[in-house]
Amino acid sequence: MLPTTFQPGQTRPIGEFADLPANIRKKIVIQDDGCWHWTGTVTAARTRPKMYRVPKDYEGTRNFSGSYQRERGAPQVRHPGKGWSVSAWRYIYGLLTGLDYGDVPTLSRCGCDTCVSPHHVVEMDVPPQQKLAQARARDAEGFYSSEKAQPETAQAERQAGLQEDVLDKLKECRPTNWGGVDIAEEEYGFERGSISIETWDAYVSWTVENPEED
Repeated sequence: MLPTTFQPGQTRPIGEFADLPANIRKKIVIQDDGCWHWTGTVTAARTRPKMYRVPKDYEGTRNFSGSYQRERGAPQVRHPGKGWSVSAWRYIYGLLTGLDYGDVPTLSRCGCDTCVSPHHVVEMDVPPQQKLAQARARDAEGFYSSEKAQPETAQAERQAGLQEDVLDKLKECRPTNWGGVDIAEEEYGFERGSISIETWDAYVSWTVENPEED
């Protein structure tokens, strides 16, 4: 895992294009400007309404409920270990830097939507899952300090409750299975890293058992 303290823009050794698996290399065309053009699946760029987040205990009236935001096209690749699609630029960065996908830092992407070059991204923050854990730790320090005296089972129950809420929201929004965790978080307002692997697996199983009616 990366350290808790993170320096944006830090660099690490990056492998060669030839080090990528053959099934990944065949989907990449290296262009004259240095971009690695992804010829595999790319979710289309689009503009969608996004609701503003409101605290659950807020009872006032909102003048504005949301805004329209542009979502960039996102290259996708099926992760062999997870069984669903993930962000191709993060997956390739992990392969060529020796990082597991879950340990890949939050990356600033290239200006080209189809570029997956590890040389055209910048490390901006800790991995999404670690970032979420840090945020929860701060919340626990500020709002749930009394839990420090409680047994570990109490905090485990709280975490389980949070994931139940996430699963309920996934069922309500019903994102596509092939889009993967990253796309679901981006499109439906989840915090980065808030959907655990176990919760996504449970959601995928639920969609299989409860297909949408035509």
